[in-house]
Amino acid sequence: MERQFQNLKQGSMTVSEYAAEFGRLSRFAQNLVADPKDRAERFRYGLREEIRTHVIAGGAKTYEKILIRAQDVEKSQPSRSKREYP
Repeated sequence: MERQFQNLKQGSMTVSEYAAEFGRLSRFAQNLVADPKDRAERFRYGLREEIRTHVIAGGAKTYEKILIRAQDVEKSQPSRSKREYP
């Protein structure tokens, strides 16, 4: 499970689905997310590039703010089929 967490990317999931899976798998990799900065960085890194770029530009630093910003970015993007993403 720790390896699954290490390899976790948003891919075709919504931001909310990705956050839920991130939370579920992070329980098996506490050593990787014990520090709040590490948790935020790892979550941000797994976001799809077009969302991550906006999150970084927005200056969100904490996990909670990154999550909120990512959800806002996702809502503002034109509706796309989840199948478009690998």
